[in-house]
Amino acid sequence: MNEKQIAKQHCANYGKGANSGICSGFFFQRKENKGLVYWIDKKHAGKECNPIDCSYFKDIVVPGLV
Repeated sequence: MNEKQIAKQHCANYGKGANSGICSGFFFQRKENKGLVYWIDKKHAGKECNPIDCSYFKDIVVPGLV
């Protein structure tokens, strides 16, 4: 299974239906004393899914599969 197939099945940002394959761009990280911080990353939002160049995929999706 390649990265794109894994993203399609497991990434919350991977668009469904009419937006299939389009990234919603939601990113988050936990910061000490600030809790969970989230934002929409304009580099990814509204663009075709590219899991190879995506920190959300590498840091959240892949570790969640193990």
